[in-house]
Amino acid sequence: MNPTTEIHVKAFVEVVFGFESSSLRIGNIHKEESVTKTAFIQVKDKEVTKITDIITSSPFITAREVNYTDTIGANKKFKIEMTVSPGLPIGRINETITVRSNLEQRPETKLGLYGNVIGDIEVKPKSLSFAVRDSEDPQLRQTKKLIITNHQKDNPLEILNVYDPDDHLELEVRTKEKGSKFELLVILKGKELLKGDKFGGTIIITTNNPDEKKIVVPYKLYRGK
Repeated sequence: MNPTTEIHVKAFVEVVFGFESSSLRIGNIHKEESVTKTAFIQVKDKEVTKITDIITSSPFITAREVNYTDTIGANKKFKIEMTVSPGLPIGRINETITVRSNLEQRPETKLGLYGNVIGDIEVKPKSLSFAVRDSEDPQLRQTKKLIITNHQKDNPLEILNVYDPDDHLELEVRTKEKGSKFELLVILKGKELLKGDKFGGTIIITTNNPDEKKIVVPYKLYRGK
């Protein structure tokens, strides 16, 4: 065996029972929507491998094995169908699908399910970052903007308060369309606040919307030369 062949042999690992990817991103889902996605589990031998149980980390997510014949891959895959139903809280989706097998050497495999549940209030962008250089004027006050949009026209939106718990930012709300659209000016007070090369915080927005009383927008600050 020459060295090249040996490297290839060592790099090859046969999958006994495992998801093709360790995670599945499902994007943005409205709080009242239902979304179905599929993922595949690779196996060494489908004839002797059986799925014994499928468990989800949330009651609002269901998963099941569906019939699938993998002719290209010599029938070495199981197909799992997952449905996300209304009920998950607004914010990030960070859930897990666990599929169990009858194999002692590989009793289970897990899939991370990631995305966002969005409500009637949309904030763009979802996060902010400031880059501050040492060569700049220490009193330089960088300004960025957040746009807050209410998509539920029957329930006018009110911005009750905005604040930065760490007091690194000045915040000013401007009404663009009453009850529907707002602009939030985000002003970095000054680079003298920076300690270290990178740090951040959160902007808190409180509203009259019962489903989204508090909206959190993260920000980061980077220091360079």
